[in-house]
Amino acid sequence: MIKLTRKTEYGLMALRYLNQQVPGHVANVKNISKQYRIPSELLAKVMQQLKKHGIVSSIKGTSGGYSLNMALEDISFLDYLQIFEEDTALVECLNHAPISCHQLNCCDIRGPLSVINTAVQQQFRVLSLQQVFCLEPPNSIKVPSSVLAASDA
Repeated sequence: MIKLTRKTEYGLMALRYLNQQVPGHVANVKNISKQYRIPSELLAKVMQQLKKHGIVSSIKGTSGGYSLNMALEDISFLDYLQIFEEDTALVECLNHAPISCHQLNCCDIRGPLSVINTAVQQQFRVLSLQQVFCLEPPNSIKVPSSVLAASDA
């Protein structure tokens, strides 16, 4: 199953934060990390990766920070994942890396899994980050406010 790394999650949180800012406003790592309780050192590395890929721009100095450099509707979820995730395939044998599977010569599920993998990748390719941020979870997975209040205590 696909499992996102913390860097991927923290990057999404930071991009959502930046997307909610007034256009032209910059946000610093300290404020973003405080908002989401993210270690600022790790968030700084994540922001540098986003800058390297042209998604955010930065301004140096005491009043500096980061702002979006690209519209979130122009960034596919798959392109974003590929910044932080080493592998985006469902199973190891479908990644681009050399295959070390002992069952490769006798495996009869690689084909069907490849079809599923292609479908998932295609959905991630057409899903923009803007669309990701507009998704609403079903009530069954929303965190109850009592749990949130307890975590703030």
